[in-house]
Amino acid sequence: MSTAPPFDIDLAAFWRDPYPTLARLRNEAPIAYVPQLGGTVLARHDDIMASEKLTEVFSSEQPGGLMTRLMGHNMMRKDGAPHAAERRVVFPAMSPRTVKDHWTERFQTHADRLLDEIAPTGATDLFRSFALPLSAECLKDITGLTNAHYADMDA
Repeated sequence: MSTAPPFDIDLAAFWRDPYPTLARLRNEAPIAYVPQLGGTVLARHDDIMASEKLTEVFSSEQPGGLMTRLMGHNMMRKDGAPHAAERRVVFPAMSPRTVKDHWTERFQTHADRLLDEIAPTGATDLFRSFALPLSAECLKDITGLTNAHYADMDA
């Protein structure tokens, strides 16, 4: 259980627009236990950057977490040596140089196409119309699941 001070939020308002609540957290309780989320929230960048390195406190291990249940125990849910061992295997495909030389152009093509589709509408839900399909299209490229629809990746 968290020892951080509790901070109650309006969960419905948070899901509609989290930014006002996050601003309040940064100002009033930058590290707080939020019962409605069932976890401790760090709301300031510097705190997050310092804390993420403390894997004995903030471990990536989540045996009962959704990602582990869906995909098995993978690199995203490992710390230390087990994480490093898997990272070494995938690094050549995801290194900054590989992203620059290979993936950036493909990702930019997806972004341009989606923006071209959005532009005539004049307004949109940025998450639903851009962020979600862009991340899914890029993930399809990386995984080779290019025949899947982006909604399948989201599901």
